[in-house]
Amino acid sequence: MEVSDILGSTGFERRIQSLLTSCHFDSVVANSDLRIMGREVKALALHQSMGGANNFLIIDAFQKGEGSSGISSKLEEFNETKRRIEVETRRRRIRIEACRLGPNEVYDQVQTVQITRQSKLFFILVSADVEYDDADLEYALAHKISLWGPKYFALSKKLADMIGVYAKYTILRELSEVDLRFEDEGKDDYRYTAFKIDLSGGAQGYTYVFPMLPEKLLKLAYVYRRETSRSENFGKGRRLYNTYQRMLIPKKLKDIGENFLGTGNGSFKNNIIIVFEQDPKQDRQKFDSITDSSIGLVNIHLPKVYASIRVLDGQHRLYGYLKAADQSQMRKKSLIVAGIVPVGSEEAETFLSINKKQTAVIDIGIISFPH
Repeated sequence: MEVSDILGSTGFERRIQSLLTSCHFDSVVANSDLRIMGREVKALALHQSMGGANNFLIIDAFQKGEGSSGISSKLEEFNETKRRIEVETRRRRIRIEACRLGPNEVYDQVQTVQITRQSKLFFILVSADVEYDDADLEYALAHKISLWGPKYFALSKKLADMIGVYAKYTILRELSEVDLRFEDEGKDDYRYTAFKIDLSGGAQGYTYVFPMLPEKLLKLAYVYRRETSRSENFGKGRRLYNTYQRMLIPKKLKDIGENFLGTGNGSFKNNIIIVFEQDPKQDRQKFDSITDSSIGLVNIHLPKVYASIRVLDGQHRLYGYLKAADQSQMRKKSLIVAGIVPVGSEEAETFLSINKKQTAVIDIGIISFPH
């Protein structure tokens, strides 16, 4: 079988294929003749976790004109496909010819992938042009099917075009249960010496300030996108109403990467603000006896897990490095990172204080700065 046979899709299948290949999944199949256990699906993608565990995305799609009952009947049909595949993989291996991402980031290799009882399967129904209703969402949640509406699909493709493989880790995190650990310079956690600061007099959590290379933060980072917060099912059995970030702006990324970082002299002096889900593991290093409660030095441990730390402010500064002509800057120029462990509404209040209460600087004012 040739690559053209495996990635020979047309129409909406080609759009699904484009998303999966832009995300650099390890192996991809997407064509109109794809069958798994005799059941037609639109695409399959493989992410191989550290240690060799296989995570498969099995994708079907719905478009206008399919069935008199609309997306509801397609969901029931896809659930039957899901049931058959799950039953069969408990009995035997399922072998499928797929295109593998080669060393030059081109899908130019054909290999056989195997779905086994140890594989993690994620079933996704993509709606090309029809929004689903609450009843469809509840059915999908009950049967562990992820629904991607037209908006989420379009935004995921836009994100993948801008940040490549990092969009894959965002998608996998939203599906949950995927082992996203990685090994970089060994298995040990990243470790940083940080200032541990109480900025609120004990009313909120601590803030940790430390330098971090963009190359490493990019691997750990993800962003809550508010465009997908209300109606999308991320696979966790919940809806994310507390998302706040807008989609990345391509022009802004280009300006940062090409014009600011492209000079070779550009570096950011302001913080990237990130959010830890919980207080990081830490070793106390040194505290001043007088200011023990407010500031001190600690060594924090950050596990090597893709898409494990939220970016609250500074997403364009961070992802702008991906557009720099000299990619070595990601390994040379540290960012100043401020990590918070939010208590109560602290995360929302921090975001609002940055984006609503601060006064924007107009460029013309820069000419009055002393040289």
